[in-house]
Amino acid sequence: MLSTNEVPVLEYDDEPVAKLNPENFADQKFDTDRLVITFFPEVVEKLLKNGQISHALTIGGENPVLIYRFEDTPDVLLTLGQIGCPACGGNLDLFHAMGITKVMFCGGGGVLDRNIEVGQILVVDGAIRDEGFSYQYIAPSRVIHTDQETKGKIINYLNENDIPYLQGLTWTTDAIFRETP
Repeated sequence: MLSTNEVPVLEYDDEPVAKLNPENFADQKFDTDRLVITFFPEVVEKLLKNGQISHALTIGGENPVLIYRFEDTPDVLLTLGQIGCPACGGNLDLFHAMGITKVMFCGGGGVLDRNIEVGQILVVDGAIRDEGFSYQYIAPSRVIHTDQETKGKIINYLNENDIPYLQGLTWTTDAIFRETP
């Protein structure tokens, strides 16, 4: 049911069937439900060079998507995420239609706190929503929070392996030239 608002991005329609559905474009299924999406092409190149991943398949189209398989964990796939929420989110919908139900994003970003060093791990508590894509999937709110059970598993792993990390919110925006002080 459509909830209306003076500002269209704050409207939410919980109807699951759209005019275009990713299932109509998913002409194959993955043999696993796990996928890592990274935004570091140099990491993909290094993993390929070291024989740690191999090409599994290519999803064709105007912007083909290369899917890789980890050699030591063959039930986990890897792909390079596209930049921008609409492109990345559209691919995520397609991956889900192809059988992916567990996704981990590995990316980087700028920080507002000068005490945070490059390369520090941030366990995300949630995101301040400042884009339009997520409002098509989840009712409007200022912040969307991460799944507590999943976050707990990540924190337990990091603690058990003495890997330092920070916790906090991210800010999602596609307007990189409007990130004002």
